[in-house]
Amino acid sequence: MFNQVVKASKVNYNTSLIKVTVRNARPPIEIGGARIDLGAEGMEIQLPRWVALKLAELGIVEIKSTDEISLRDLLRILWRETREINLTEIDPNFYPKLQNRLKKLREEANKSPLPELIQDLRRFEVTAQDIINCRVQKIVQAAICESLPINVLEAMTIEEKALLREISRLVERWKRQMLALEEE
Repeated sequence: MFNQVVKASKVNYNTSLIKVTVRNARPPIEIGGARIDLGAEGMEIQLPRWVALKLAELGIVEIKSTDEISLRDLLRILWRETREINLTEIDPNFYPKLQNRLKKLREEANKSPLPELIQDLRRFEVTAQDIINCRVQKIVQAAICESLPINVLEAMTIEEKALLREISRLVERWKRQMLALEEE
């Protein structure tokens, strides 16, 4: 179940639109049934993330807005999360962005294992793990509540909602079994 939710989240993230600038004008191209006009250099357009990344690799477009998560972003999220009793609202695409950034940092550290890069990767991983641990504790707490306030669900990502459902099911099944009057 989690794999399906994670895949759906990645698909949603990779199909979200981002701004690009055309760097190498070309005749319109067709991708996935959609016609993309690349006719004028300097023209700004919006493309699905996956298309923009491929065209940027080919030097056809330049991505205008990167929404990568930085260590500073993670530290800010961690600071807020540790000071609030309830889950704080985070970007719905937090986990796909986190995974993409970790992948890039790991690739950089593998290509060039400089102590600074390895240290940056380690700090990023530790901070990300701290955020996840903090949020999972709050999700587990929410799973044992009789009724959830709507703001708790609104602050969760799709991956966290799936985790909440799974934990809630498991806790309910365990409670029923513990309260069963049958003897084995």
